[in-house]
Amino acid sequence: MAAKMVPEFMVETTPASELEILEEMKNRSIDNRERGTGRPTKKERRDLDDFFDV
Repeated sequence: MAAKMVPEFMVETTPASELEILEEMKNRSIDNRERGTGRPTKKERRDLDDFFDV
C-alpha cells in the first residue's frame, strides 16, 4: 500500500477519555516551551533535571 493511502484506511480506536487526558498532560507540561525559543540553556536544563530528580 502506498504511504499516501494509509490515512484513508486508519481507524482511531483510542477512547475519547484517553485523548482528553493526553491533551491535559500536554497543556500542563512544565517542560513546555514557547515556540521559537530554542532549546533550554545549560542552567535551565540543570534546573529541570533538579526538579525532576534525574
